[in-house]
Amino acid sequence: MSLSEQLGGPGDVHIERHDGVPETLEDAIEYGVYGFARPGKVLLNVKGTGRFLISDGQRIEYSVEDGATDKDVAIFLHGGARAALIHQRGEIPLHAATLAHPQDNAAIAICGQSGAGKSTLAMTLITAGWRLVADDMTHLVKSDGQIMAIPSRPNIKLWQDACERFDLDIASMDPVKEGMNKFFVPVDAVGEPVPLRHVFFLDKTTFNPDAETVALSISEKFALITSNVARPRQIDPLGMSARHMKAVTEIVQAVGIHQLLGARERSPAELMQEIVDTF
Repeated sequence: MSLSEQLGGPGDVHIERHDGVPETLEDAIEYGVYGFARPGKVLLNVKGTGRFLISDGQRIEYSVEDGATDKDVAIFLHGGARAALIHQRGEIPLHAATLAHPQDNAAIAICGQSGAGKSTLAMTLITAGWRLVADDMTHLVKSDGQIMAIPSRPNIKLWQDACERFDLDIASMDPVKEGMNKFFVPVDAVGEPVPLRHVFFLDKTTFNPDAETVALSISEKFALITSNVARPRQIDPLGMSARHMKAVTEIVQAVGIHQLLGARERSPAELMQEIVDTF
């Protein structure tokens, strides 16, 4: 899969490196530490790494500062720049690890707060035969009445302790960033968009196996999706708020949305079984 396909999904994405990327964006709203946005444009001015200008959901121009590595640049190409492309298209970059069922042409997405165990659970599913669609951020788009998950890079990022849990040899793997004990783990992955059937949210709330399961309300489902959208501060200055709300509503209406309670106190095998039973 080409870098263009990894970053943008369906449709052509033009990616160009040159020295003419501006330091600021005229008539833009500044957000966060290094972001500028206006309708059709996002500029990421990342000190020590480079500048990234994302235009109309189809084009990324970037420059690289002296001393920055390819890995430094890739973090922002596959993070903020990719999210901007997706937001500019009125689609959803969901902060989730997404995996395809071993025998069924459908996928599930796993969301949750940092440290909730998304990657460990995803790797547990992979060892059971599920295939990776996307790690960390999943591009979701509606097509022919279905919500489709777009494939990204064919690896999952795991901290060293998680690698050791799965008996993985980190000596043969690339670190996500120099000096970081987090590694790209090559895994079996899909190469084509997959229909999304369920979204599961890892919740740290104490799990009571005797408690009656209460279905989430529409407003709760909506809140869970919106709270897990990547780079949400780009949406308003891009002028995409209405399109974004429509896209979130389409996801809520089309896929199952569930909470996995007790994510920190239950084993990955237990959580995997609940996913399998729900699927």
